[in-house]
Amino acid sequence: MEFFNYAFQGKTKFRYWLLMFLLLFIFAEVLGSLPFIAVMAIQATRGFDLHYSASNPMDLTGMGIPASVGIMLAMMPFVLGFVAFVIFMKPVHQRPFKTLLTGARRFRWKRFFWAVSVWLVLLAAYSLVAHLTGLETFHWSFNSKGFIGLVLVAIFIIPLQTGFEEVLFRGYLMQGFARLTLTRWVPLIVTTLIFGSLHFANPEVQEYGAWMVMPQYLWFGLFFGICTIMDDGLELAWGAHAINNIFGTLFVTQEASAIPTKAFFTITKYNPSFDILALVAISLVFIWLAAMRFRWGNFSLLFKRIHLPLTEYNQNEIIAEPEIQPAKSIDNSSY
Repeated sequence: MEFFNYAFQGKTKFRYWLLMFLLLFIFAEVLGSLPFIAVMAIQATRGFDLHYSASNPMDLTGMGIPASVGIMLAMMPFVLGFVAFVIFMKPVHQRPFKTLLTGARRFRWKRFFWAVSVWLVLLAAYSLVAHLTGLETFHWSFNSKGFIGLVLVAIFIIPLQTGFEEVLFRGYLMQGFARLTLTRWVPLIVTTLIFGSLHFANPEVQEYGAWMVMPQYLWFGLFFGICTIMDDGLELAWGAHAINNIFGTLFVTQEASAIPTKAFFTITKYNPSFDILALVAISLVFIWLAAMRFRWGNFSLLFKRIHLPLTEYNQNEIIAEPEIQPAKSIDNSSY
């Protein structure tokens, strides 16, 4: 398994990781907020009330900002964060950006689109069951005005938003904690907790309560992390994550969604308890299908220590680990 081995290559001292986080902050938080500030300034000159308060703080339509533009503004920090990884990974760490994506020789697009297809079917099945059983109520809310713009944002912007989250959490951070601990389960748990906690301010958490909604985000982090470890790369996690957010943007949404849109359907009666149970169920089905399709090994891999050949270390930064033994590399790029 090569994916975690990459964390031991190139420039790995703490100052390089600190520099990378500084660059990410500048691109994502500073530069990423400038488009929002510019648009709000323009709307202010047009007489719109910048203190307008909607039931969902992510809904900017009351300030004269189209839904698709509002989503794009909200996604810009993620997009620029993704760009920062692409630009600076090689100069800072002396290893290619690809090493944050996969342990295979190249990014496995077939796996990515397999995940997109399978997770889309599972989401559609879950929504149909929720509707037919009456556990949740769906209201037709499609509005053709601005829908083309919404589709374009969903196709071109959301994959970059989810890509940044996957590269940051299941790529950069997971590899970093793997380097520190020489384990897989510690990075899995730590990144799951960080990923979940950063969604605490989402509107649906405030609407339905942290105890009802936060378990979903924690489970998503765990689910994506398991897929990353078992499949030696981000392809499955990124594909499922991307279509999950696209589905919630275009097809089924709720009034308190973090991405408020006029999707085809809006859930007017939402059941968080059913939602987490359904999410766990379809995630387990996805994992089972992926394990069969891509011939995963035993899940005990999640709890095994990482064994690296000494030659994988940067020769200027060798860390003595006498118990580490060389391990054979598995190339699964053909799947």
